[in-house]
Amino acid sequence: MRRLAPALAIPLVLLVALPARAQQSSPSPAVTLRLVDQTRWNDPDHTLVKVVLRAANHSDQTLDSLSIFLGINTATTSRTQYEQSLQGTTGSEQLGNTFVETGSLAPGQRATYAVRQDVTTLANIGTGVYPMTVELRSHDVPIPGAVIRSPVIFLSKNPPLQPLDLSWSFVLSAPITYEPDGFHSPYLQRELSLGRPLRDELDALATTVSARGAPSFDVAVAPQLLDQLLAMSRGYTLRVDGSTHHIARGTGGSAAADHALFDIRSIVAAPSSQASALPFASPSIPALIAAGLVQDLPQQLARGQQDFSSIFRRDPSAGILHPPESRLDQASVYALQQNSVRLLLIDSSAVRQPEQENGYAKPPVVALPSGTPTPMRALVPDGGVQAILTGPLPREDPRLAVQVVLGELAQIWLEAPSVSRGIAMSISERTNLTGDFIRPFLRSVGTAPWLHPMKASSFAAAHPPESGVTASVRPAAAGPTFSPGYLTALQQARQNIATYTSILARSDPTTTDGLERLILLAESGDFIGNEDMGRSFLGSVTERLTKEFAAVTPDTSSVVTLTSRHGTIPVPIHNLTGRTVKVRVELQAGGRLTVDDNARLITVPPDGTTQLFVVPAQGQLVVRSTAYNLIALIITIGAALFLLAWWGRRFLPRVRAGAAGAGAGK
Repeated sequence: MRRLAPALAIPLVLLVALPARAQQSSPSPAVTLRLVDQTRWNDPDHTLVKVVLRAANHSDQTLDSLSIFLGINTATTSRTQYEQSLQGTTGSEQLGNTFVETGSLAPGQRATYAVRQDVTTLANIGTGVYPMTVELRSHDVPIPGAVIRSPVIFLSKNPPLQPLDLSWSFVLSAPITYEPDGFHSPYLQRELSLGRPLRDELDALATTVSARGAPSFDVAVAPQLLDQLLAMSRGYTLRVDGSTHHIARGTGGSAAADHALFDIRSIVAAPSSQASALPFASPSIPALIAAGLVQDLPQQLARGQQDFSSIFRRDPSAGILHPPESRLDQASVYALQQNSVRLLLIDSSAVRQPEQENGYAKPPVVALPSGTPTPMRALVPDGGVQAILTGPLPREDPRLAVQVVLGELAQIWLEAPSVSRGIAMSISERTNLTGDFIRPFLRSVGTAPWLHPMKASSFAAAHPPESGVTASVRPAAAGPTFSPGYLTALQQARQNIATYTSILARSDPTTTDGLERLILLAESGDFIGNEDMGRSFLGSVTERLTKEFAAVTPDTSSVVTLTSRHGTIPVPIHNLTGRTVKVRVELQAGGRLTVDDNARLITVPPDGTTQLFVVPAQGQLVVRSTAYNLIALIITIGAALFLLAWWGRRFLPRVRAGAAGAGAGK
């Protein structure tokens, strides 16, 4: 039944007598209507639905004789019907009211309207999700586009006897935006500003965990986000368009990074959260395996956990992993299981599941074949909920999007409200939600009476995969891979590290660890579409090792004079690395010249050494040195040419040899 609000009642004839025809013949006003606030749910003790709207007139016409119509229809009976109710009218009208508004809406003007509707009638009907339509009208004619469709959730019993278990996870991540020389780009500094998704998400999560009775949830943290924040918090240098600018510790972006780390520490330490670590550089695991680098996966996982532990002084949750970007294939499922991963937190687009009868929600925990007798468990968000989270609505009308998600979750619960069931959702790298959405979303979902938030490990134990039913990884979930040229550069850089390691008399963990770190960073999934930046990390490996190799050289500056048929040639070898290294020195003879005790494996201390070689004067000589590794990169550290002169058929008593250096590293 439609009725006028008593305090605003006017004769109906005035509304219908206004020139509707004139309005219809003029261009349709461009008006937007957004939801500012709505009562999240109602029950028999709370029967007033409050709706606050904001209207904006983008047209060149003044809108007057304004009114707001609010109508509530019969409850939706399925998710399909619920989703249809968000696009158009479903069912029949249960309640309706028109609220007359004073004043007008001039061109460019914005105005906020608040209306209230009593829904006591719904208590006699029962629990359900009731579609609500709110229209802004001028002269009792609906203004095109000025309509909001939102669910009214009514609970006959609050709280319900059997709520819907909920697993929700939040991924805290950021791309690698610094350069191997330590310079930062402005990207992360901007993301830490108020109003940006990362800053807003951290604020909202930190506020949530500090509240009494905070809901349980999971958070997956990318180590490269932590490493970048830690570096920025100590002071850093920006490079923008070739110019540099230093940000001092405790100022600007440095202070913002320190604040972000404080929030993340609070989130991770909260009893209501369960925190896991992503692999170190957030690589695409399928791309890593396709490149023949599966041996690097344990390092990526272990280093990611080590970074997490060193910053938070606690270990991440064991056996739980969010594969970066939810990239997955059959080989990566097997490899992850072999590395002690037992539960995957992934996006709904990563797997294919059997359809359920009556279109009901699919099971949130699935079994993925792993190539072993034990399948991998994966926690899969509901596709319908994720479609809302990743769609345009959270940015276009954040508060309406929150109410729509609540309605979707309520409709899923109502599929079998007396049965223990679960549902999952994920705020991953792909959602990019702002604070206008994330703050009311956390507050509303976390306190919804028909939802029971749980940590992923407990949730997966309570809702194991259906017996005998397996899901499959979608082929598209593997994503793109590195180019062959990039893989060649990566493999060459790794071989250079192996060569460097082979010439050290004693291990040098500081240097080799730093080089390995650069290699692992170059494997980041961020660089699959930005290989030039990845090559800068590989290039820094080569540049650093080239300097190390060039620091070991023979001294070819002196002239050696042979006084008889046999002479001794001293070959000084300098070592500026500061480390004891192993090299093989080989004198390559030409003509009739021979060298006694040639091809020596020697150890060169940091202050260098001199080797003595006995040379019968019968030709020319080249001094050469290589790393002591048959398959390693040959390191030429010098060459000396000795030219012997002949006088007749016999050697002269004194023969002079000249030397010329020709060192090169390759």
